Amino acid sequence: MDINSKFKQKLQKLIFIEVKKEVVEELFNTKLINKDNIFIPVESSYITKEIVETLKLESIPLNKIVKSIFLILGADSEFEYNNIYKALVIKNEESIKYVKGEIACYVKEKNYEDAYVLLKGLISVDDDEENIEKAIWILEILRTKENEFIKEELELIDYLKTINSYDLPYFYEALIYKDEEEYENAILAIEECVKREGEFKTQSLHLKETILQSLNYQDGKELIYDDPKKALEKLLPLVKDHEENPMLFYHIAVAYRITGNYQKAIYYLNESRSIDSDILEVVNELGLNYASIGDYNNSIIYFKKGFEVSQSIEFCTNLAVSYLKIGDKKNAEVYISKGKEISPEDDIIKEIEKTIK
Repeated sequence: MDINSKFKQKLQKLIFIEVKKEVVEELFNTKLINKDNIFIPVESSYITKEIVETLKLESIPLNKIVKSIFLILGADSEFEYNNIYKALVIKNEESIKYVKGEIACYVKEKNYEDAYVLLKGLISVDDDEENIEKAIWILEILRTKENEFIKEELELIDYLKTINSYDLPYFYEALIYKDEEEYENAILAIEECVKREGEFKTQSLHLKETILQSLNYQDGKELIYDDPKKALEKLLPLVKDHEENPMLFYHIAVAYRITGNYQKAIYYLNESRSIDSDILEVVNELGLNYASIGDYNNSIIYFKKGFEVSQSIEFCTNLAVSYLKIGDKKNAEVYISKGKEISPEDDIIKEIEKTIK
């Protein structure tokens, strides 16, 4: 379900009471240009049989009607009576004050979605910077849970840019692009933010450093097989700030193995396993590196660990080859047999089988 449909569902708890225009004008202390009766929204839980029959609103707290109006304005920008509802609350300071209090309560309860819907309704009648900044802050929380809120946030960011030239919208724009791995756009947004010399300058520079590290990580991984030395130049400096990332150590190890530095590869693989011992790629790499230095007994230990968990053809073929290297034809045949069960047409298994015959 998209965000707009989700918001509109919130209106299902409302019912509408047809009330004379004069009654509504008195209730909100305002004048309306339309001549027809007004359909006033309110949560069904506040409606009694007496109210429905008499159309008297005295027993419904005005603030409950106000809250329902802002809910509609925030949840459905094309609702039929929105212009009337805006006219009722746009100059009503008490209504504005009340809905701001409701938004604050929702935020305190960490009910950010309902807070945002009411705030969106408030912005439709009072689009000052403070309200928009609060909305962006709330959306920043919501989009970490549900990616579809990105569109809402970017729209508000773009609008804020048109009414103020300060740095805040560019900083939040950079955060979005960074999380979406659109690093070039993130860097451009950061440059605009820094240029404005505002309160987010320091944070933006830190964010830029994080993004540059992400780019180096991405580039380093892509270079491992084509240019492992260049890959290491990009990956090794990241260890200082990312010493809890087991996959960083894994990629460094792969690069070292390709350059032929197996001992360093084993070192970084062990560093990776000290953080997370369940990564199969790391287990396989340890087996490959021990095999590369002729230590097949250790390579078998790691290939067996990987095979027990994954039952994959890759671990199976590596075990068969390792057993052959130490002259254990019997165990090699066991894993050749298992390999044929897993993948009967596997070319590597067929080649290994030929060497035994």
